[in-house]
Amino acid sequence: MAEQEPKKRRNQEPSKAERTEDVITYIPDVDIWESESALHLAADMPGIDGESVDIDLEGDVLNIHGSCRLEAPEGFNLHYQEYHSGNYERTFRLGREIDRDGIEASVNNGVLYIDLPKSKEAQPRKIEVKSE
Repeated sequence: MAEQEPKKRRNQEPSKAERTEDVITYIPDVDIWESESALHLAADMPGIDGESVDIDLEGDVLNIHGSCRLEAPEGFNLHYQEYHSGNYERTFRLGREIDRDGIEASVNNGVLYIDLPKSKEAQPRKIEVKSE
């Protein structure tokens, strides 16, 4: 039997909720990596800054919402545009090993960084071996 490639799930509709505004909603590409003490998340959200992104934690669900409004600089007329204004939405379900009170976020050059620290119980630790 031939191996099947994993299915890619890009450009899916983020949720089936009704929208109140007629804007494009993007699902940002995300990189996630793990260190001993935390999970780290980087989401590509071009055009956002710290004031245009909201992160909410409801129970085990981390919701990310950002909005980007691109306009031509003053005194210029837009003749061609490949990237459009819109919203960003992404949702993650967190495991019990995440310390919810320690979550921190920052944004730099259109990339949202979220640090999800592991709880003390989930962090690896060295067990001392005693000899008699």
